[in-house]
Amino acid sequence: MPGWRQRHGSSRRGEQPPVPVVGFLSGRSQEDSAGDAAAFRQGLNEMGYVAGRNVVLEYRWAEGRNERLPELAADLVRQGVAVIAAVGGNNSALSARAATATIPIVFTSGADPIKVGLVASLDRPGGLVTGVSWFAAESVSKLLELLGYLVPNVARAVLLVNPSSPELAGQPETAQQAARALGWHLQLIEARSDKEIDTAFADAKRQRADALVVSADPFFLTRHQQIVEAGGSPPAPDEPFRTRIRKGRRPSQLRQQPSGRVSTRRRPDRPYPQGRQAGRAPSRPRYKI
Repeated sequence: MPGWRQRHGSSRRGEQPPVPVVGFLSGRSQEDSAGDAAAFRQGLNEMGYVAGRNVVLEYRWAEGRNERLPELAADLVRQGVAVIAAVGGNNSALSARAATATIPIVFTSGADPIKVGLVASLDRPGGLVTGVSWFAAESVSKLLELLGYLVPNVARAVLLVNPSSPELAGQPETAQQAARALGWHLQLIEARSDKEIDTAFADAKRQRADALVVSADPFFLTRHQQIVEAGGSPPAPDEPFRTRIRKGRRPSQLRQQPSGRVSTRRRPDRPYPQGRQAGRAPSRPRYKI
């Protein structure tokens, strides 16, 4: 980290150089960000920096509570970190940028970083902020297409969104376009707290929605267990044919079961559907494991 050495000066002859401190700011919990943190440490190792040896890592976790991010970012600035890695949502990067104008910030983003105000342009971000974005708004349409293959005969669907999240930018519009192409009615339901998540699922059930799609947002990622439980337990798998026959059932009384083997690899000669009528399943490509 040569820039850090220049700002802090070189050590005197015979003295150990100061060890740089790297801040890791996440809008998610430590458990949910374990993969991101491990990949970050691996990247540092490949660059010759090993935590506890020649670099110190300072972690700050917002636990899905975006209101904590400004204070956590300010705390890293007070610690005198050399750089801040802001992950787990755009709010992490926005909070880090608001906390300092002199410390470099590297972010991961699920939204357009230009629209949310993180950078001036993709080619020349400007300032001390740069990072990687995967444009979650574009990916939500693929989620709906995949849902159409996995759950046939969908007519009504619900998109769960967090209205206070920068990641939301563009997702509702893109989702509505994809739903219209599939012939679905798509309803948006907002949730920004644990209580509102339970209320959202209750509303979806009252509307007799066939499926619910969760938008890309760090808050929902930290509440994945609650979301799974709110959705209800899946039906228990059928007993094997041999077990039921041993219990006295006749083979002629047992309905035919599908194999249930699915993977996300699609045959290149089977294109995605361009549109279909509501309640009518699209032609499904052949999948294999």
